[in-house]
Formats: sequence, structure tokens, C-alpha cells
Amino acid sequence: WKLLLVNDRNTISENFEPELEDIQGAYKMDSKVAPIMRQMIADAKSQGIDLMVCSAYRPYSSQLRNFEASVSNYMQSGYSREDAEQATLRLIAAPGSSEHQTGLAADIVTPTYQGLDDGYADTDAAKWLKANAASYGFILRYPKGKEDDTHIDFEPWHYRYVGEEAAKEIMSKEICLEEYLEK
Repeated sequence: WKLLLVNDRNTISENFEPELEDIQGAYKMDSKVAPIMRQMIADAKSQGIDLMVCSAYRPYSSQLRNFEASVSNYMQSGYSREDAEQATLRLIAAPGSSEHQTGLAADIVTPTYQGLDDGYADTDAAKWLKANAASYGFILRYPKGKEDDTHIDFEPWHYRYVGEEAAKEIMSKEICLEEYLEK
């Protein structure tokens, strides 16, 4: 379950729904992972780092709504439906191909920088996560330079649970989950 690969080539059923538990505010994750996420957030806080979850579990229906809204925005800007979908796919996973549906992924920002952009990578929160998340079993899921493997642009805020052993290897080798699973 920890190494379930969900991407544009490995989709899950729209009925897939893990057992969920609160992690922060209204956000939830898989109940096997939620206590670990809460501990990581608490440990970061004790070291002066405020981690703020801005997205976690998302059902298929929410992913579909987000995807269609993005496509619609591109089309309003003059894109064809096909071009709008392609542009959207660089930023938003198609329904059934989002890790958020697994309950194993969370988007994590900080109260002082909530932008979901490359600039987040320069924050103390992002640096702390990159240095420490593997100890909790989490990886930076979409690292810079791995877009050809993941088919997702660099997302310094997106962390995914894979277990400590896999996380430490993935992060130390600076590879992505796809590369790890190919070995």
C-alpha cells in the first residue's frame, strides 16, 4: 500500500477511498499515515518551522471538479479543448491519476508563504521538509528535473508517504518514485 503508484499511466478507480483521519484543520489522510504526518508537523513546529497543509485527501469527484475548472479557464483564454487539457495535465492530475485520492499525499506550505510555485522551494519550511521528511517516510514527490519521469512539473510543496526505508533511499539518491519502482 505504501508504494502504490498513481500517475497518468497508473490510475485508480473512482471508488477508491481509504480510511481517513484528520491531520490538520479539515484536512485528512489515510489513517495509517495521519499520525505520522501530525508528528512531523509537531516536530517541525518544535524546531521553529510552521508547516501548513493546504491539500490532502481528495476524492475523485473533487479531482474531476478541479481538472474541469482548469480546462475551462484555459478554454476561456482561447485554448482548444485538447490544448486546454494538455496544459492542465502539466499542473493538475486527471481524475483517477491523483495521489491525493490515495490519502498518502499532502500539499504543505507555511503560513508566511502559501504560494504553490517554485519560490516555495526557497522557504525555511520547504528546506526543512526536504532535509527531514524522509525520516518520517515522506518524499518530495515531484522533484525538479524529474518531469520526464513523473509527467508533473516541479512541486516543492507536494509530499507523499512511501515508508521510511523507501523514502530515505529516494531522497538520498534524488530520484522519483517512478525511478525507485523501476529498480
